[in-house]
Amino acid sequence: MHKKIIWKWRANNNRIKQASADLRVALRNPITFVALCEIIGSHETSKLRQYSAILLKKHLGKLHNWQMLTLEQQLIVKRVIMNALITEKENLVRNAIAQCVGALIRHDVNTTCSWMDDVAFQILDSMADHTPKLLTNYVKLIVNFCLELAANPQLANAVRVKSVVYVGRLIRLKKKIIIKQELIEHIIQVVFNLMTIETGSCCDDYDAYFLDEDNSNPTAAAMQTMQLMAANIPPGKFISPLLQLVQPALKNQNPLFRRAAYLSMAFIFEGSSKAMCSKWLNNNLNVVGITDIIPVVRNAAFFTLAQFSAHLQEDITRYTPQILPIFLECLQQLCNELRSGTTEPKHINGIFYALKKFCQNVEIVLGPDLHLLMGSVLEILDLKNSLRVRELALYAISAVSTAAKANMLPYLQQVIAILQIYIVKTESENILPLRPQAIDTLAVIALKIGKENFMPLVSDAMGIALTFLEGAKDDPDLRRALYNLIASLAELINEKMASIYPRFIEYLFQSILSTGEVIHEYKEDIFHVHMQENANSEIGIGDADQEDDELFAEYSVDNSLLDEKEQAIWTLKKLADHTGSAFLPYLDQSCQMVYEMIDHPQDDIRRVSINALTSFVIVHFREQNVHDGTYALKILVRKLGHIVREDEEACVVYAALQNFSDLLRELKQNILPAEEIRLADEFDQARQNAAYGLGELVLYAGDKSFQVYPHILTALSQAVSKEFEPAALDNICGTIARLIITNCDLVPLIGVLPKFLQNLPLRKNFEENTLIFKCFKLLYMRARDHLVDLLERMLAIAVHVLYNKQFTDQETFNNAIELLREIRDNYPETFNAVACFNPEILSFFQTL
Repeated sequence: MHKKIIWKWRANNNRIKQASADLRVALRNPITFVALCEIIGSHETSKLRQYSAILLKKHLGKLHNWQMLTLEQQLIVKRVIMNALITEKENLVRNAIAQCVGALIRHDVNTTCSWMDDVAFQILDSMADHTPKLLTNYVKLIVNFCLELAANPQLANAVRVKSVVYVGRLIRLKKKIIIKQELIEHIIQVVFNLMTIETGSCCDDYDAYFLDEDNSNPTAAAMQTMQLMAANIPPGKFISPLLQLVQPALKNQNPLFRRAAYLSMAFIFEGSSKAMCSKWLNNNLNVVGITDIIPVVRNAAFFTLAQFSAHLQEDITRYTPQILPIFLECLQQLCNELRSGTTEPKHINGIFYALKKFCQNVEIVLGPDLHLLMGSVLEILDLKNSLRVRELALYAISAVSTAAKANMLPYLQQVIAILQIYIVKTESENILPLRPQAIDTLAVIALKIGKENFMPLVSDAMGIALTFLEGAKDDPDLRRALYNLIASLAELINEKMASIYPRFIEYLFQSILSTGEVIHEYKEDIFHVHMQENANSEIGIGDADQEDDELFAEYSVDNSLLDEKEQAIWTLKKLADHTGSAFLPYLDQSCQMVYEMIDHPQDDIRRVSINALTSFVIVHFREQNVHDGTYALKILVRKLGHIVREDEEACVVYAALQNFSDLLRELKQNILPAEEIRLADEFDQARQNAAYGLGELVLYAGDKSFQVYPHILTALSQAVSKEFEPAALDNICGTIARLIITNCDLVPLIGVLPKFLQNLPLRKNFEENTLIFKCFKLLYMRARDHLVDLLERMLAIAVHVLYNKQFTDQETFNNAIELLREIRDNYPETFNAVACFNPEILSFFQTL
């Protein structure tokens, strides 16, 4: 085929005529179109690829010719030209292919089985993955296109889901452009409206808000996109327009609007800083929703309460008198319903999830309400109740134990008696499924109720763990729970674990080395070709890895095995932390095995491996094994630097930076990875984490960091001139403050301070104000000569922070007030210039 085409545009007139005639004949055969696709997708000559695409468009652009192809041939053509459009690098060829795609799309535009949307979104997804810069000039067009599709109730759910999900992708990739082109309010409006529609499964339970395996639920997709917006859009641009929809929706008679309102508030709590949430939502936390008579609304309100508890810990105590009685009432109502034998309520997961988060974060012990709470929970554990309800009750005991601590002692005997039902040997289907949760509950109680209170039970608990571990060969969830229990008990008996290690350590190692949690999936079309080629040929060993990579399209995971591996690594970390010299015989093997996991495809495994390896290095030094410790430290630091530079997951990068910090704090060695600074990363979260981690490293390294001050200052100077993300900019300012606090003599204050103050006050991460005002205090005491011309600016910053309550601790408040007084007493003209700027500021000063 390619020879006919070559003759057509290279040969003399006679050959051109003959080639044209041959092509006309060939194009009557549907196989020819498949051959043209092969040329488009793989031929090395760009002109040949371009002409083949033109031919394909010319002939298959006619509906009759397209319908001559079998369904299988049509699918081949679609797949090849879509892939070619994505991978083609030559503009002229790509344009020809795009026109061909457009021609074929028109054939299917009015059919119910249209592949038009698949083509469009596959192309857009590929551009987002590989060439996001190409999207820049078309962001507004694409966003509006996606929103129009998403808002159209006449379209199939799958199309609406793809549309709203892609808007979420663009928010992560191009949020600066989206904000600049004022698209936020339109996106919020469409996404919020999608959250108010009824789609069935999404209303059944809170788990379904984010879990929709068939990807056909626009409401769930909208919730995920709203969650992405909360995490990525500056609160000042996001919260206000969203609250304009939330506030009336809370009063709407339609329960789905009320549900959407509460879930939106949950996303605000999750995605925005504590101080910003407090500012915007101080009068908007409507706990009334958790008593709503409509289950879907009540469940959403409980989810909101859970997020509020998790992300605004300092504020949750304020609402305890309102919230706790509602928990008690809900649990008592559940007991009454279970007692009466009525149908088990569907919407109860949210109650227990909220209770867990509330108990984990409330600052006060539950006190007199504990008796009522435990009475309900223990009643729910009655064996006549369903597995689901009893599992939630066990879950609740863990949560309550976390909050009550030693106050749980009066209930310990009764709780242990109930747990024993689940941890004796039995084959009862009414017991076995809850054994892992019962063991997890025992592990929490062991840690929280107080060492002296649980010590009499340690021997029996350890015996149970070891006995079950020997028979848990085919139950990864049970093994995970047993590892968790062993880790908790190790914190209590410390070096006495020495005699116990031989009975369980190999199980841990086996769980870590197992590869069963990752299930590779083959590229079907490549797999068959590969097997045919290999039937008559030998492959060199050096090519094996590359060929394997080409065979695997992607991988899926077995979550239970993944959780087991994660817990096994975490247990090794805890053993290293708490059992001292007893762990030394297993230290080297633990290092080797966990190091193999640090490049695992799952980010949770990478993160826990980083934490564990840091503990292993610290153990070396703590046990005076300096030679091996130094060697392990060098390897780990090099690896952590690589992770900071290369890992795509922000949580993993943050873990690496945090562990640098831990190593510095523990070992006091200069391990500062100055060459690994990631302040220019394309991802906002990565830059934000890098700036914060760098500051913490300097603070903990002390004099060990002095030699790299010039390099750090240069990197910060370059970063601050280009940075636009508020949280990242705030963290850069925090890092500069830490540099000054650690050694202000090494910072060229004349050049640094004006730029530093120019980027204050902070915009989002108000927690950093603690370091900012420590820095101000130090500068005022030690470098006042450099501040004389800047005092008015510093004073204005202090006033702004105090007036807007942008501080999270008393120390920051005290330092800011002290600065005001110092300037008032020593520089009255400067003070009066700020104080008299307007009557509101003057009035505020008088209140101080």
